[in-house]
Amino acid sequence: MVLARLWESLRSQPVTLPLISPLCTRMLRKVLHRGLRSCFSRLGFFIASHPVFFISAPVLISVLLGASFSRYKVEENIEYLLAPKHSLAKIERNLVDSLFPVNRSKHRLYSDLQTPGRYGRVIITSSTRANMLDQHHTDLILKLHSAVKKIQVHRPGFNYTFAHICMLSNDKTCIVDDIVHILEELKAAHSQNRTNYVITYPITMLKDGKEVYNGHQLGGVTVHSKDRVKSAEAIQLTYYLQAINSLNEVVAEKWESIFCETVETFQKLNREIKMYPFTSSSLGQDFQKTSRVSERYLITSLALVVSLAVICCSMQDCVRSKPWLGLLGLVTISLSTLTAAGIINLTGGKYNSTFLGIPFIMLGHGLYGTFEMLSSWRKTREDQHVKERTAVVYADSMISFSLTTAMYLVTFGIGASPFTNIEAARIFCRNSCIAILFNYLYVLSFYGSSLVFTGYIENNYQHSIFCRKVPKPEILQVKSMWYRFLMTAKFSEDTVDAEETNSYESHLLVCFLKRYYCDWITNTYVSLL
Repeated sequence: MVLARLWESLRSQPVTLPLISPLCTRMLRKVLHRGLRSCFSRLGFFIASHPVFFISAPVLISVLLGASFSRYKVEENIEYLLAPKHSLAKIERNLVDSLFPVNRSKHRLYSDLQTPGRYGRVIITSSTRANMLDQHHTDLILKLHSAVKKIQVHRPGFNYTFAHICMLSNDKTCIVDDIVHILEELKAAHSQNRTNYVITYPITMLKDGKEVYNGHQLGGVTVHSKDRVKSAEAIQLTYYLQAINSLNEVVAEKWESIFCETVETFQKLNREIKMYPFTSSSLGQDFQKTSRVSERYLITSLALVVSLAVICCSMQDCVRSKPWLGLLGLVTISLSTLTAAGIINLTGGKYNSTFLGIPFIMLGHGLYGTFEMLSSWRKTREDQHVKERTAVVYADSMISFSLTTAMYLVTFGIGASPFTNIEAARIFCRNSCIAILFNYLYVLSFYGSSLVFTGYIENNYQHSIFCRKVPKPEILQVKSMWYRFLMTAKFSEDTVDAEETNSYESHLLVCFLKRYYCDWITNTYVSLL
């Protein structure tokens, strides 16, 4: 009514438009602010009236949606994630493939292939930079080559070897690097004590008179007499595989995995050489391996966050301290993360290692809302009913938290729009929007209900950790020291101080800032710095 009368009086006065506009803007802002406060106050009162429902519904939803993780999939197409949608490289590659088709049986150089397909590659060096063409290292390399050819991929009803999935030449034999033939001829020369076998670089001639290029297979080459190879510090072997259908693709992928295991096992048995395996899926595996590599750091960070959350919610007063709310705030974020991940999984989304950043964004967003609510709770009057205190908390804290959430959604919404050219960034922003939305809803419901239950514990004058009734001061005096330390409370059950709104000053961090930090920061010498 007051706003209506004020509005009518303003309309009747002959005020110029430049003076009315700022006043109308201020009035509209106040009306909007009061309307939002009223709505959030009613929401808080409603949640406080039905805390069991609002604390159990998010848990049930999270469990149901989290069950979908039994069928989650990993995005293995790194090009799809990291290459821009309108990348000229992809367009040019498709153009080259259509205009200059490659016969893989005749083009064995990696540089000749626009799309190398499935393959396994290993670079072999010596730990002492020895000559890899001497008799000992030649035998080891050929031994490794034999072990690779014996790799078996077990499938129902058949065991596939390299001979079954290798790239075939025109005479229907497996294509093998020419350096293997060179090493075999070199081994035969060593066994016959012939010293006249010559390897030239970068083109050499085999025993059958065929000239082959070995520039991409020998590394660290030392030559003498123009082009004759004296020594080589590294040798590279490549094994090309067929992937002409879905079965071949599955077998080739498994073969690549066993190939890396075989090379690693061989190196453990022969410490004098170093081997570096690489396959067509190595980049994707390394990209996804980020999740496993960062496990230790994630666990350490989580332990630190849990500790800080509990400490920041603790006070000297055992009744008004809320350590459980610090943990429940993290539980709220975990439930919302699980719900968002379940929805993403059910809608066909695939996991990739960039998702590791989403929980940290949710921690920043969720903890801001939870600590805002806890701070507002400590400023409410203790003689009010829990429902009324909850309504005041929602009215005071939810406007700023809602605006913060809106800014998060707008920011990540722009990143999730079609204007983002990198698919990994777009997927990350889209999933962040979903996670933040559920984080906001769960803070309103689950954490709000948790605040209600802890409020009842506080009103009943029970211990904030053990939920045990705190004795009155006269009973507490006859107890032991450790018992008095655990049961310390500022006010008795039947006493209400007029300054109860200052009870939050017994917070550990507030005490530290008030007693020590303020004196230190206002010191003259510190101010000069």
